[in-house]
Amino acid sequence: TKANRICRAAEGRPVMEFGSRRAQGYDSATYGARAAYIGGVAGTATVSAGEMFDIPVVGTMAHSFVMSYKTELEAFKVWNEVFPHTSFLVDTYDTVKAVKKLVREDLKPENVRIDSGDFYTICQEVRNIFDEAGWYDVGIYISGDLTPELLTDLENKRVPFDKCMVGTKLANL
Repeated sequence: TKANRICRAAEGRPVMEFGSRRAQGYDSATYGARAAYIGGVAGTATVSAGEMFDIPVVGTMAHSFVMSYKTELEAFKVWNEVFPHTSFLVDTYDTVKAVKKLVREDLKPENVRIDSGDFYTICQEVRNIFDEAGWYDVGIYISGDLTPELLTDLENKRVPFDKCMVGTKLANL
C-alpha cells in the first residue's frame, strides 16, 4: 500500500496521516485514514477516523493560525499558552528566523514542523540552532508532498528529522 511504502521509507520514524483536506469527501477521508493506519501510520489528523476506528488523533499548528495574528511571535505565544508542550509550525514566513525567535523568547516547543522548502538544508540549520541553545530534545517534523523516494533520499543524506506527516501523497495518488 502507499502507506506501507511511505512508512518503510521513513526508516522507523513515525508517519502521521494528514490527508483529509485533500480527500474526496468525508467517507474518503475517514476510510483513507483507516487504510493508512492499517498500512502502518502511527496516527491521523482525521478525527472521524480516530473516533470510529480508535486511531490516535494528532495535529499541529496551521499556517492560517500563524497568519491570523499581527506577528508570528504573537501567534507562537498564544499557541504556547493554549497548547503547551506541542508543535510550532515554523515555515509560514522564514523558517530560520522563526526558530531563532523561539530560542530568543525561550518558547521551547516539544517539536517544530517544517512544511516546505529545502528539507536538506533547512532541517540541518534548525537542528544546529536548537543544539546551540542546548535544546537537543526538540524534535523536527516534516510535511509537504513527502514521497517514499524523497524520504529515502533524506534518510540516505542523514537529514535530521524525527517524524513526518503525509497528506496529499496518501489521499490522492
